[in-house]
Amino acid sequence: MSRAGFRLLPHTADVAVAAWGPSLDEAFARTVRALIAVTFDLRQIRPVEERSIHVEGSDQARLLVGLLEEVLYLIDAEGFLPARACVSLSPNGLDARLHGERFDPGRHRRLGPLVKAVTYHEIAVEPGPPARVRLILDI
Repeated sequence: MSRAGFRLLPHTADVAVAAWGPSLDEAFARTVRALIAVTFDLRQIRPVEERSIHVEGSDQARLLVGLLEEVLYLIDAEGFLPARACVSLSPNGLDARLHGERFDPGRHRRLGPLVKAVTYHEIAVEPGPPARVRLILDI
């Protein structure tokens, strides 16, 4: 298994995500990439703009869901597609920097369904090392 990555797994009527990395920060960042990869080709998204996200709390599962919900908001409200993420967890929350660009229908072809929501169903956060996360995305 590589040092960091993600895998989209089959799941009845939804998409399961398994992500991992040497740290929980990296596993969370890979989960952001997985969320985007459900719908878009990551290779077509240029990291030319940056957005920042802050999520407060101490429960790691809630922080992960909060992060992904903020990413979904950026996609829906601003048309911003992250190509990569840098996540920094702290005892009181997380900060993330997202690098990507606005949706361009001429370059960003949809490969799969749109993600409607992030669920807590079967969510698992293992700090590791290696850190691993698993969750279900509602499509």
